[in-house]
Amino acid sequence: MLRTFFSADKSRHTELVELAYRCVLHRVPDAEGLANYTAQLRSGQLTAEGLLSSLMKSDEFLALSGKLAADAVQRSTAAPLALPPAVRQLSEVLAARDSVRWDDYVTAWRDVFENPSHALIIGQDEYGVTHQRRFFETMNALAVLGAGRADARLLEFGASDFSILYRRFFPGASLAIADRPVPAEYIGFTAEVAKHKLGASTFHTIDLQAPQSFTALAEGLPRYTHILFCEVLEHLLVHPVELLKFLLDLLSDDGVLYLTTPNFFRGETMSKIAQRINPQEVYPTSGGNWDAHFHHREFGVRELLAFTAAAGGRVQACYFSGCWEAPGAASVDDELLGNIVMVLSRSNPPSAS
Repeated sequence: MLRTFFSADKSRHTELVELAYRCVLHRVPDAEGLANYTAQLRSGQLTAEGLLSSLMKSDEFLALSGKLAADAVQRSTAAPLALPPAVRQLSEVLAARDSVRWDDYVTAWRDVFENPSHALIIGQDEYGVTHQRRFFETMNALAVLGAGRADARLLEFGASDFSILYRRFFPGASLAIADRPVPAEYIGFTAEVAKHKLGASTFHTIDLQAPQSFTALAEGLPRYTHILFCEVLEHLLVHPVELLKFLLDLLSDDGVLYLTTPNFFRGETMSKIAQRINPQEVYPTSGGNWDAHFHHREFGVRELLAFTAAAGGRVQACYFSGCWEAPGAASVDDELLGNIVMVLSRSNPPSAS
């Protein structure tokens, strides 16, 4: 089309550049771009085909094409997420994050991560900054979900220096921590660290990569009112249905499982797919996964909903979180946000049968 337009009147260089910008970049040209490209066309340094090629090789076009393709995939392949009104209502309350004041949270956060007298475990200085907003969301969720009650029993899978904050905001609750088996010389979060530094009353060594042991473990472990399973699922090589069934079995009759995991269909991933870039990271080289940080598989919300039903669970809340995005991002319905938040319970607790 542009070549036909240009060949009709070779003097219409300015109009050609304006049309090319609208077709390729979906905007009018800026003054500098208009002047530069017009001058090159007039001098013969650039042809109509060259103009198109230049614009289509620009970083702006690559970013725009990725977004447009991701939007098209999003619109054309997925119906809007349909959730019952009660689920959507609780999701909106949790996404609002207004049960714990940000200033109070930051004060407590600084007392842990910026306190010279508090020795952080290796890697926790960076982790504390990266996950600051995510844990703010978790503290708000726990406040809404009743972790402040006197009989609250919290079980967190995967400890961090953030674990100290549970007792700060919910002093009446007991805290148990579960983590994977580690060597005796392990420098991370061991049972001793969990009890003496994080304030946990109990530590469970649980290998989540061994589903064959889940039934026996569930029979011998206590029941908890709140289980925190945050940013763990993606690190495991185990079927989610087996895992979710085990976690749900650890809940008290009125207990809830608070689960968060990266949204595979986030904007960053969709943009890469649109550009034919594999979004999955390559497994680290030898010794590069000593702290088990690698994401073996990330998930989409629809399959998690199906896994929950298959495991005998019921969805209490489900939404997309902007905790990884810039402050002010939407939360509840934007499927291109970086994290998934779910609150699950048992469909048929023993007391109801």
